[in-house]
Amino acid sequence: GAIIQIRREGGIQLGIEFYPFAICFGFSMALLMMYNPISFTGVAISLEKQDYYHLKSLPMDFKKYIKTKFIVSTFLQISLGIIMFMIMLILAGISIELFIITIFSYIITGIAIAFYSFTRDFNKLYLNWNNILELSTRGMSQILLGIIAFFCIIGLIILNTATIFLLLEYPNISHILGVIYAILIIVAITLTSMKAKKQVFDKIF
Repeated sequence: GAIIQIRREGGIQLGIEFYPFAICFGFSMALLMMYNPISFTGVAISLEKQDYYHLKSLPMDFKKYIKTKFIVSTFLQISLGIIMFMIMLILAGISIELFIITIFSYIITGIAIAFYSFTRDFNKLYLNWNNILELSTRGMSQILLGIIAFFCIIGLIILNTATIFLLLEYPNISHILGVIYAILIIVAITLTSMKAKKQVFDKIF
């Protein structure tokens, strides 16, 4: 396909000054691959169904159980997608520096998504589902979810295209864009982790 053709032509020739795009691309791919209603962390608690209340009544450390469930589901969610993503980047032939930055951005964003999805599942606990489709929508229209997903994809394409354009036309703003994107990711993981701690882990005894 397109990636193989790029590889044949010597790979994607981008210098280190394009690192803001690497951050942006890693962030975007994390959203596309991990932010969905039936992600591992998005249904981790609700999958227990009525066993959830039974587990809470058992003489065990339920908070530790929930934390372990979060860690395992986050690991699975990130690791399964990152393998395919890394292969794609290697085949595209990008430089090692941009490869590392892209993967780092992907992982950090993935952890932020995991915090957000896990918190959402806990706050909107849905234990009486009959099939996975019912669990994924939780009362929302499939059409509405599809429209939201469509516009999110379009928004990410525009963001990445605009980033490349700005870096090509105004290379002097490379560090400015890099700092902005880095701050946004740091803010995202900070806020989502604080929300998870306050609304999930601190509420479990």
